[in-house]
Amino acid sequence: MFSLSWILPLAMAWGSFAQSNAQFSVLMGPTDGAHFEFSILHKKAETLSFQILLRADGKRIAPSKERRAEREFSPWVVSHAHFTDVPKSEGASLLILNASGVVVEERPLSLLRDSKKTYRVAVVSCAAGYLYEQEMWQRLNRLSLDAVIFAGDNIYGDRPNAITKKPADPKQLWELYVDARKKYDFFFRSELVPTVATWDDHDFGTDNGDQTYRYASESRQIFQDFYAQSEATRSRLEAGPGISLRWSAMGSDFILLDNRSFRTPKSHVQATMWGEDQKAWLDRTLDDSRGPIWLINGQQFFGQYRGKNAVDVEFPKDLEWLTDRLRQKASPVIFLSGDIHYTEMMDIESEVLGFPSIEVTSSSMHSLTFPGMHNFWTNPRRRDATSQHNFVVIEFQAELGRVQGNVKSFGVNDLPIFAESFEVKVR
Repeated sequence: MFSLSWILPLAMAWGSFAQSNAQFSVLMGPTDGAHFEFSILHKKAETLSFQILLRADGKRIAPSKERRAEREFSPWVVSHAHFTDVPKSEGASLLILNASGVVVEERPLSLLRDSKKTYRVAVVSCAAGYLYEQEMWQRLNRLSLDAVIFAGDNIYGDRPNAITKKPADPKQLWELYVDARKKYDFFFRSELVPTVATWDDHDFGTDNGDQTYRYASESRQIFQDFYAQSEATRSRLEAGPGISLRWSAMGSDFILLDNRSFRTPKSHVQATMWGEDQKAWLDRTLDDSRGPIWLINGQQFFGQYRGKNAVDVEFPKDLEWLTDRLRQKASPVIFLSGDIHYTEMMDIESEVLGFPSIEVTSSSMHSLTFPGMHNFWTNPRRRDATSQHNFVVIEFQAELGRVQGNVKSFGVNDLPIFAESFEVKVR
């Protein structure tokens, strides 16, 4: 039965703001423990500086590079601080200093260790600002994590409120990014965690958008302004075409694909989601990869059962190219996605890649859904699913030819909604 349970969080969202002891909205990008990038949202009128504190000896490290991203119409600015060749330390913090050089905030850093055997990564997508649910972000903040992946629709740039839906111009996009950074509790988390992101249509700026979107270039720039994943940090990063990215960490290669910048209309003679330049970059990246591979896309890879909004539905030739290429590589591969407003874990049969794999779709943090929504479609590959507001945590161990671990879906409660184990290995 259709439920109107989403109305309450909608009403609450109009008057809610994130409550935290932290003053500044901060995002920490991917790191290798020696190179860091942070994006800090603050008022234009505030003059701030940034340092890394090594807590063991009290030494302070100054940024190697800084930049500011701002717009004339907005009172808010995003400052980026890059740090390179930071000495290894048992504990470190980001310090935020005011114009007088006084420390006004200290945020501990989660230092990603290659020596760990088990890692915990959260996958988040579909966070509609007009349905903001504070308890979801607070639940995420209570977890000890090694990294967070934003898998798309991280804001709804084409939805300024619950009623209006319109393609975003740069002003609307910027203001909705600012609103999310001011509101979502993750950015006020006491311990900063390495975070990487890709997008889907709503944070790209227009529903089902493609390369014909008028503000595609401006949208890419705004995305880069608010996240902290510039290649300049040298944190085992490689920037690809558009906003695509490879991050080598935790014994794996995390490859985030741009499913919007190069996307053609589906009626195009050579219809493509990822474009030839990005596919050529991905081809080289796969050649260079030495570890298990995590492929992250804003839309599902294997969504044929829904008949819409998936790579194998809209751009089957792209998926055919990808799976052929992955069979040649013969490395363990796991697929991560968002978009569909329910979470599911599916088993990908060995005929696809030459070995069994999984796709984990994490959706939604807070967007329009209702109980049992996932049951509208029968997915023969589905192992488990939920239509509650949720995010996914993947705990795993990665080796050269194998990845194993478990997938847990979390809502606002401490116990997971579901938990499933997995093993992906090359035979």
